[in-house]
Amino acid sequence: MTPTLPTRSQAVADALAAAGLPGEIRVLPDSARTAAEAAAA
Repeated sequence: MTPTLPTRSQAVADALAAAGLPGEIRVLPDSARTAAEAAAA
């Protein structure tokens, strides 16, 4: 079963797919305030 993305995240995933671009949306368990925090997650 694929987890459901938040509405805005799904919109981004849909836009990527419509443009033919690869991409994976990851929902982090906690907030990440910086790119470094997100990369470490």
